Amino acid sequence: GISSDSPEENDAFAKKENLNFPLLSDPNSILRKTFGIKADLLGLLPGRQTYVIDKSGKVILSFNDALNAEQHVSEALKALGL
Repeated sequence: GISSDSPEENDAFAKKENLNFPLLSDPNSILRKTFGIKADLLGLLPGRQTYVIDKSGKVILSFNDALNAEQHVSEALKALGL
C-alpha cells in the first residue's frame, strides 16, 4: 500500500493491523499525481484509490471510494479470489 502518511505512521498501522506486506510513504503526493488520483470532496480529502496488480503485472482492480475504506479491502480481497 501507499499512503501520504509518514513511514513511522505506516509502520505503526501495519503492526496494529498485522499486515504482512510493506506500506510505502508518498508525503509529497508524487505517486498520487503520477497516477492522476484526484482529491475528493472539493479537495478536502486526498483521493483513495486501490489497485490490485497480479503476478504478471496486470492491473486486475482499480477501485475509488474516498468515504468507504472498508469497501477497498473487500473489493481487493474479491479481486484476489479470497
